[in-house]
Amino acid sequence: MADFDLSYLNAPVIFRKRPVPVPGDLRPLWRICLLLLLLRRCCRGNRSSFARLHVLSWGMLSPDNQNALLQLVNEEQSPDSVYVRVEPSLNRAVDYAIGAGFIRRANGDHFELTPVGVAAANKIYEQEDCLEEEKTVMNELGRRVTETLVNELFG
Repeated sequence: MADFDLSYLNAPVIFRKRPVPVPGDLRPLWRICLLLLLLRRCCRGNRSSFARLHVLSWGMLSPDNQNALLQLVNEEQSPDSVYVRVEPSLNRAVDYAIGAGFIRRANGDHFELTPVGVAAANKIYEQEDCLEEEKTVMNELGRRVTETLVNELFG
């Protein structure tokens, strides 16, 4: 291996720590807000299985995913043609939301909003400049992502 002589540069090499941007979908606060809205707007009784939360969360991550999920509930695509990614960042958001008292575990793998979580979700929904695109998709989806549909996706 050859040695490199950098002395001809005649300048010191300085390393500075720079901030690293974190994509919005990995930010815990964004995920928690999304989780609360999904439970409030897209799930009957403010309650859902973990699998359905993963499907709904995946459906909010990009315009392509949003279109795929909308086509799925409108029966324009079959469950076999949609590939849902399970993301660990949702798992962390669920843990944080439980710790903050926004949601609680109900019967095995189901989660539901607490009264504090319902109030927080309502407040988030009322904010006009918060999660605008996601709210639009949630309004189109309604409660049509059913547990039966999720079982077809993962089955």
